[in-house]
Amino acid sequence: MTSLMPFAHTVPLPAAPEGWVDVGHVVLMDGTIATTRSTIAGKDASVRITVFDGVAETEVLRLAGRDPAWWCLDRMADGRWLFYDPARPGQVQRVTPDGQEDGSLHVGEDFCAVQCAPDHTVWVGYYDQGIFAPEDEHGNPPVSAGGIVQFDADGRKSWAWNDTPPPVMGVDECYAMTLAGNVLWSSFYSSFPVACVRDHKPRTWCNTIDGARALAIEGEMVVMAGGYASEADRIAVLRLGHDSAECIGVGTFALPPSTEPLCLQGRDNIVHIITQQRWTRLSVRAAVEGVQQIEKADPIKP
Repeated sequence: MTSLMPFAHTVPLPAAPEGWVDVGHVVLMDGTIATTRSTIAGKDASVRITVFDGVAETEVLRLAGRDPAWWCLDRMADGRWLFYDPARPGQVQRVTPDGQEDGSLHVGEDFCAVQCAPDHTVWVGYYDQGIFAPEDEHGNPPVSAGGIVQFDADGRKSWAWNDTPPPVMGVDECYAMTLAGNVLWSSFYSSFPVACVRDHKPRTWCNTIDGARALAIEGEMVVMAGGYASEADRIAVLRLGHDSAECIGVGTFALPPSTEPLCLQGRDNIVHIITQQRWTRLSVRAAVEGVQQIEKADPIKP
């Protein structure tokens, strides 16, 4: 397969200042990157958040006395930040723009994806361990059993995929999730459909691309990035039809060495690839153009 990286836009990420280390990156609602950095000086631990727009980096938050394992999950529509704190499993910590803790959202354990929507809701996707976790002593399933769950700004569950009746395909594990405005898109184990939730109404398209870890959407076109084993560097471009998604072309992106971390995230109409101090953005339109040019240069022979 041919690389689609010539059709993407790549910029270097700012290096961490001396005494600080990067904990992780996340793409925000506005398409910028939030980087979590931590440091330990003696007994004092601090966490700082910077936002990078591809040109300039700005520090927006510094939290003293926090566990250096804290990391930023996303920023809400009202400017509050969501953090993961390993000391408080099952909860997401809210922090105001001026650094004050503002309660927490009980979203359950074993979540793998968190994204905030413009309508102030929070969408959470879960690993299979959370989805199939046992019921409590009263016979109630955990909130994570919903597979993909929408919460309001105060953490109340407002909708869950697995609460919808058959024949909607169930979520056994959320693999890829993105928001296009307030509309959620996903692909999940084990059927790996292209799935959409609009106004709490789910819809699915059958799909032949298994194991994608990120997706982006624009109109009827979908880009799915990642896959199993030898297809981990795959980028597939699909066109949505009435009830199925047709793959119109496949390319690749550059995987880092196995010892290097990789952040692969879809947000709206862009797939973001963050690794080795580089930030690559591949839009749906660029991916479509790329596979079309590849097909023209090397058409499939009958």
